[in-house]
Amino acid sequence: MEETGKIVSIDGGKMVIEICANEACSKCCSCGASGVRTIDADSVKEKGFEVGDNVKISLQTAIFMRMNILLYLAPLIVFAGVTLAAYGASGSPGKSFLAGSACTGLVYFAAGKIIKKDKRFAPEIIKIDKQKQEE
Repeated sequence: MEETGKIVSIDGGKMVIEICANEACSKCCSCGASGVRTIDADSVKEKGFEVGDNVKISLQTAIFMRMNILLYLAPLIVFAGVTLAAYGASGSPGKSFLAGSACTGLVYFAAGKIIKKDKRFAPEIIKIDKQKQEE
């Protein structure tokens, strides 16, 4: 997955990148990314990023799939498993739903922490040479 953008601000250790949605995003619109959007990314001082630089943001497909599994499939499996186990143990649909929901919330919380802390999930940000982009 690759997109291009422009750095609009750098504040401390973070930079905000304005990204124009690519053609595939504008057709799908499932995430609401059909227009211009911004993301926060860790700035790397060694690469010499400056406000106004054009950048390419890339995320390997395998990493993107792992993120989707952590954010979608794992909570679904936990919800179904805990709900069924709690229903089998208590026989109460309400209690089993609450138990499944609580465990699903914990899985989302843990997945968010993992994705934020693990640098393997961070996109690679590469400065685009201004002369190459103008051609």
